[in-house]
Amino acid sequence: PNIGMVVGIRVGNKMKIIFGKFMGKKLSGFQLDVEGKCPLFVSVASGREGAYYPDVKSELQGGECKIVSMLPEKGPVSYFGFPLMAEGKLMGVVAFLKPGYDSMDPEVLDFLRIIGSQIAVAMRIFKYVERMRTDAKKYENMAMRDPLTGAMTRRYFMEWVEKRALESRFVLVFIDVDCLKRINDVFGHKAGDSVLKSFASSVRQVIRDSDVFVRWGGDEFLLLLQGGDEEVANMVLDRIRANMPVVEEIGHEPTFSAGIAVMEDIKDLDKALYKADKMLYFEKNEKKCPF
Repeated sequence: PNIGMVVGIRVGNKMKIIFGKFMGKKLSGFQLDVEGKCPLFVSVASGREGAYYPDVKSELQGGECKIVSMLPEKGPVSYFGFPLMAEGKLMGVVAFLKPGYDSMDPEVLDFLRIIGSQIAVAMRIFKYVERMRTDAKKYENMAMRDPLTGAMTRRYFMEWVEKRALESRFVLVFIDVDCLKRINDVFGHKAGDSVLKSFASSVRQVIRDSDVFVRWGGDEFLLLLQGGDEEVANMVLDRIRANMPVVEEIGHEPTFSAGIAVMEDIKDLDKALYKADKMLYFEKNEKKCPF
């Protein structure tokens, strides 16, 4: 009875007090320096057993100890602080307060240590889960994005297709970067990579957030343009070509060939790919590599 509690979570070099209540008074909503002289941090120096002060008000006054200054003016207050550790690092502190001088007997302190240990375990589990979520997101992004061009991977695109239906008409544009094999043979693969990155950058500067940009494989890319028709698709392709800079390694701006097909339904994907691929093939055969 009458035992208050304060919980602090470490954020950088600050301890953010996220919860605090003692004798009906709120003791939260502020931050303290980790290196400060508040007993919340003195408790850390005492190791995993925590630190006990029979009267925290008389033993630690003023300075940076804002919590002490917020305690009731009358009467002594006993304090027990317990560090919350994860992987050997201080992640936070839980402190217990009780009115009266030396008002926490050994049994109470043992019980509070158990509570503090359970909170520390919960924090370690939370930290582990958060790390798992972060790692999962990182690996998902790695699987989703081609590391060289930043375009969506073909595998992820096919999964994306299976999980959704088209909200509206899409125009499929199948693109092949011209002469990439020849560029790799003459100027080296580094130059080929620069060409692909330059092309992808130009595409991203032109298309909308609602459009989908996929690296289909090697020198092949796919665009799904939401709405519109072949005329709109050709306008987008013209803008991409106009936006293409000269790649230093080859002394020339990259070029590409493209085929277009309108999709009314996601089920038409294979047919649209076949049609666009045929158009691309005919356009590509009309060109000669300048290298």
